Amino acid sequence: MAGTPTRSEADLAARLGGGPRELRAKAAVALGQTGTAAARTLLEAAIADADPVVARRALLALGWVGDADTPRLQC
Repeated sequence: MAGTPTRSEADLAARLGGGPRELRAKAAVALGQTGTAAARTLLEAAIADADPVVARRALLALGWVGDADTPRLQC
């Protein structure tokens, strides 16, 4: 099902949801690298993180994911 997190995305979501700032920021970056709809949903929520470092990383990662209407470039 589209938008349903994989197990690894669920693990990253758990890290994004709590813990030290650096761990949450790294989870945001990793989610952005997956490029999935589930990651996009998680990152959209993370841009409201109280820590500005985490919020900025989530915003950056959202740029990598794009949106459903944006074609992904294959390198």
